[in-house]
Amino acid sequence: MASVSTIRPATAADLDAIAAAERVCFPDPWSREALGELLGASGTTALVATTAAAGTVVGYLIARAVLDEAEILNVVVLPGARRAGLGGQLIGRGLEALVQLGARAIFLEVRESNRVARDLYERHGFRPIGVRAAYYRSPVEDAIGYRWESSPASKR
Repeated sequence: MASVSTIRPATAADLDAIAAAERVCFPDPWSREALGELLGASGTTALVATTAAAGTVVGYLIARAVLDEAEILNVVVLPGARRAGLGGQLIGRGLEALVQLGARAIFLEVRESNRVARDLYERHGFRPIGVRAAYYRSPVEDAIGYRWESSPASKR
């Protein structure tokens, strides 16, 4: 397992690595072009986790914020870097960044069958709010919608 040296804001130079990770981790990945548009869009928060040795991207989070709401679009950790707490670190840093942008409510969707991710989000304070039937295409599957709310007491 690769040692992670840093979680930092993603740049355009990370686009190829992010797109490659999408293809490894998702059966229906976002296109490189769509990811590039997101990285350049106002209100986007994009973080990458890199290895200590080579600076290789091993995980990322992409979210977007509008006014006081935000949506986490993707959280990815490559298979060789999983089970080391990296997903939780990305979520924690993402929540911090989104709250700094003014987000009070943060949403996300996750495959109903992805119990590992659902447990991770719930440990970070996300609560299920509903089901989107047949939300995912490949394979067709329902999504569980989650919501996280900031409060004066939560300084994440």
